Amino acid sequence: MSQLDVNNAFLYGDLQEEVYIKFPAGNDMEEIDHITHFLNSEFKVKNLGDIHYFLGMEIMREPQGFIINQRKFTLELLEEFGCSGVVVSSPLDPSSKLHAKLMPPLDDPTLYHRLVGKLNYLTNTRPDICVVVLTLSQYMQKPSISHFSVGLSVFEVFAFRSGTRHTSLCKSLS
Repeated sequence: MSQLDVNNAFLYGDLQEEVYIKFPAGNDMEEIDHITHFLNSEFKVKNLGDIHYFLGMEIMREPQGFIINQRKFTLELLEEFGCSGVVVSSPLDPSSKLHAKLMPPLDDPTLYHRLVGKLNYLTNTRPDICVVVLTLSQYMQKPSISHFSVGLSVFEVFAFRSGTRHTSLCKSLS
């Protein structure tokens, strides 16, 4: 999988045309070269070679497919929210229930919104936290301190597991 950099792309204008794209099938280098040359004739395009890092995801190619992880992104978030070095075994106790009205709401829910948004992005490579993130997302209107604490405990699980195989996702080529 190659990564292209398009120079002078005006991404903030209104697009009036309908755009369709047909992705090249498999690893047909001739077709990929043809598309790259076409794009280069329309825009200034630079081929950056094999993809390694894209939108906070590290991508490694293996014979069976790709290994995608967000280790760097996760470590930055752990540092941002002050959760590095903490050990927790589970992000959400299965017997606990979150409620909207039991705790007073946060004075400024912006931090909670950022936390849940970043957790949501981590579900790309961590499907095991989807249920917790979905549960936390239900309280975006009026998050409380307990909701924020549960969100932080998800990061604390990352602190415990960061550096292990649990931070990667394998995508088969077939």
